[in-house]
Amino acid sequence: MDLRAHHLIYGEAKETDLFNWTKKLEVVSKRAGHVFEQYPGGHEKFLADFIRFFNDPRRFTYTPLILCKGMKPHSSV
Repeated sequence: MDLRAHHLIYGEAKETDLFNWTKKLEVVSKRAGHVFEQYPGGHEKFLADFIRFFNDPRRFTYTPLILCKGMKPHSSV
């Protein structure tokens, strides 16, 4: 097993990170619109809140990546 930081973002946001994360959330929030029905302002407000959050240099964002490798035991049938 190996545990790594896939994304580790802190401090000032890079334009490429902001663009990539915004595009991901635009697509997801539109496709899963029902998830955001109860969010005040819907998916548009969610995106605006996300952009405000992501542009805050005090924000800390990480995505862990957990890698596991194993072998299925050989059965003697």
